[in-house]
Amino acid sequence: MTKENKLYDLNALSRNHEADAQFIHNMVSLFLAIIPETKDSFIEAVNTENWNQVYFYAHTLKASIDVFDLSPLKQIIRSIESRSKKIINSDKKHLKQDVQFVADYLEKCLTEMKAEFGQQ
Repeated sequence: MTKENKLYDLNALSRNHEADAQFIHNMVSLFLAIIPETKDSFIEAVNTENWNQVYFYAHTLKASIDVFDLSPLKQIIRSIESRSKKIINSDKKHLKQDVQFVADYLEKCLTEMKAEFGQQ
């Protein structure tokens, strides 16, 4: 897979930490360890319409999305975060779709990172 086709981008992380391969590997390992459970909890929160938890998980995921430059998710996670604070009935369906989009994208990133970094 070429760099242009990756779902994530490690360039900023590498640049900010002087291409420290061990640090980058540790950050990827942390992402791989934490994101699956966070993603599942995010989906559960939206399915149970627990908007405070939806906000919490959107806020939590925002940092990882920025660190790994998950460009397609940057705006949507911020939108989910703000909309979950002031949810209206007409927005629930769209909000649930947005959360599912984020979760699906994160799942693809997890698979791609595991393949690149040789982790299960």
